[in-house]
Amino acid sequence: MQTVDAARTEAGLLPKELKELPQAAATSVWAAVVANKDEIGGHYLEDCAIAPINDTPNPFADGVRSYALDANKAKQLWAKSEELISAAS
Repeated sequence: MQTVDAARTEAGLLPKELKELPQAAATSVWAAVVANKDEIGGHYLEDCAIAPINDTPNPFADGVRSYALDANKAKQLWAKSEELISAAS
């Protein structure tokens, strides 16, 4: 945690405060019970909402990077994962 705090300070941000357990679980519970599945499917969720796309170079910025939502890269990752699994068995 000290390394993360040092990096955040270097990036001009305040130290990160850890969430309480209910806060940490809130987005998962919201997605499972409250949210409209048709609206949230295929999205990255953060703090009980669909996370905004944020491509700032700051690794501590809120939101999701656009490359994480790239369907083609997801397919490539899935294919590579299957290749690695079949090579291991």
